[in-house]
Amino acid sequence: MRVDFFMAYISPNGSTRIIAEELQKQLAGHGHDVTVIDLADMPGQDALVKKLEAAVNPCLMIGSPVYRDMAVPPVMAFIEKLPETSNGWTAPFVTWGLACSGVALWQMGKALKEKGWRLAGAANVAGPHSMMLLSDKPCGTGHPDKDDTQKIRDLADTLSGKLHELDLNILDYQPADLALEQKVKLE
Repeated sequence: MRVDFFMAYISPNGSTRIIAEELQKQLAGHGHDVTVIDLADMPGQDALVKKLEAAVNPCLMIGSPVYRDMAVPPVMAFIEKLPETSNGWTAPFVTWGLACSGVALWQMGKALKEKGWRLAGAANVAGPHSMMLLSDKPCGTGHPDKDDTQKIRDLADTLSGKLHELDLNILDYQPADLALEQKVKLE
């Protein structure tokens, strides 16, 4: 069955945009067109939601920087706008500044799953730490690097093959005590 690919992301400092562009390029290499939106484009959000509602077999990739262990509010607000589905696939991805990737992937995956979106893949990719960009050597300098780009290639390969639903628990990779502390912030 044909899959229609869509991507939404927000990137205040550019790292998430770089990853989104790389993912789009990798999927294009597999022969897939991807409808892409930067979530800073508010009117474009509504247009994308309408396209997702009309798609027969959509796959939504959604990207967020990690801020204080979580996905940024505009990403979570967009997920709230999404239609409920029984045939949609999703692949969240996050960028983080090598301090802690937190529970952002799990948070996004959980919110998407609650709307019926099936988890097909995910990626967490390092980038320069946004709170240190003015320092001489911010955490994450040199990222995304070759290994980070390989994560995106792997995700594109997964999404280009036969899609299989993954368990949400794979996104809960933090040590139990740290994950619990981060999840309490969500309540």
